[in-house]
Order: sequence, then C-alpha cells, then structure tokens
Amino acid sequence: MVYLPEGKFLSTHDSPTNEYTVNIYLVDGGATVAYAIRGELVNNEDGSKKNIYWKYREHRAHVVWIDEETVKINEHTLNIFTDVYDWRSDTNP
Repeated sequence: MVYLPEGKFLSTHDSPTNEYTVNIYLVDGGATVAYAIRGELVNNEDGSKKNIYWKYREHRAHVVWIDEETVKINEHTLNIFTDVYDWRSDTNP
C-alpha cells in the first residue's frame, strides 16, 4: 500500500490524545474506474505516515476513534499499530 495514488483531501480525524491523525483522501480512478477511499495514518510526534485503509467503490468515509490505538473507518475497525485494510486482499468483498 506504499504506492497508492494520493487523491483529493477530504477530512482529518485526530485521535483522543492528538498523538495520531487519520487523513482521508478520495481517489478518482478516471472515467472507467470507480472512486476509492484512502486512509493515511500520521504520527504527529515524528511526522511519519502510512496507509492503513484502501477501499474501492467508496466515495465517503465515516471515521471514529474508539481509543488511542483503534480507529473505525466505515465498517472496518483497525488497530493502528498492527492492522491495515486493503480491499484487494479482502476475502469478504
């Protein structure tokens, strides 16, 4: 998930203690490909970033922090240290 397209910035969502932020981007695949949502986790202490969410055929994201290390993006709950959601490896599309 390192080389995903950046997309258009939609929203930002800070963790309860503001140590982390999830930025949401809308990726337009063009005339023959559906929209996708990319979720990028930012460590606000050191500025590092990583993609933790990539879902095809979505154009909106509902983001809720459960606690400092758990975030729910749409229907997927992720531990920010261990989990990544990538629709391409989803066994339940």
